[in-house]
Amino acid sequence: MAAFWSTLGALALVSVGLVLLVAHLNDSRTAQAAAQEYFEALATGDATKANTLTRDMDVMDERYQLLTDEALGAATELISDIEVEFHEDALDPYDSQSEVSYTLAGERHTVHIHMSRGEPDWWFLDTWLMPDPFAFQGHATSSGWQTFSVAGLPTQTLGYTPLLYPAVYPIEPSEPDYVTLAEDELAVDGEANEGTATFSPTAALIAEVQAQVNARLDDCVTSTSVAEVDEGCPMHALIDQHTKGTWHILEYPAVELSRGASWYSAFGGRAQFVPEDGAPMDALRPIKLEGYVHIADGMVTI
Repeated sequence: MAAFWSTLGALALVSVGLVLLVAHLNDSRTAQAAAQEYFEALATGDATKANTLTRDMDVMDERYQLLTDEALGAATELISDIEVEFHEDALDPYDSQSEVSYTLAGERHTVHIHMSRGEPDWWFLDTWLMPDPFAFQGHATSSGWQTFSVAGLPTQTLGYTPLLYPAVYPIEPSEPDYVTLAEDELAVDGEANEGTATFSPTAALIAEVQAQVNARLDDCVTSTSVAEVDEGCPMHALIDQHTKGTWHILEYPAVELSRGASWYSAFGGRAQFVPEDGAPMDALRPIKLEGYVHIADGMVTI
């Protein structure tokens, strides 16, 4: 009997020791420590580690295609000077609020995040994870549809990037022969949640759109009557639709590009309608033509 109680006492001591050991280990496995580890990973360009510290992180998701070591490694500046302040909520043991501060592009940023409990390691050791990647979209300032690459990696969404971890990234237009960017870097600071890129047309794009506008107007004037004017052609005379005659372009309108080089307008110029019956009255009308500019694989279409 003495041996039984001795064994039981030893087991109790071992159990107490294990409980104390687990408690001691969990003292360092806090939400604050996990948040510190997560943002330190971003500060060292270790996207892989940050991804493993994110709950349900699907690296095959197209939105996450730039949340990689390659993209962060090409950044010209990463976040630095990480500080995490923990805010305990005794009523919610599964989520923890934290205030994270870091420096990027010469400015100090402070954001509020929450960490969620993950599955325990070895049944007893606490784990904490970011519910979603701390990542945001960079975008074009205009409503344009032109695309650009980030850190040498092409984006697949028109006018927007997939999600990006906070950093400063080098950017360039996908079609440099036809559009330029006012900026050569995209700062995603995690607080304003988006960087900006401003597109402008090159002289080559303006010339190409002008040539296509002129060609379209040349096609329009091949119609032999007012009633047969092609849909979308801008020459309309205020005369009977059965009147036969011919349109002539006297002066082509000059094109202007806007909305990040994705919209063209051609106003002005002059078109003349000459009736077939030789009537002395000619109908003169200004021209108005506008629409989208699409650029893909080095080809421009309006």
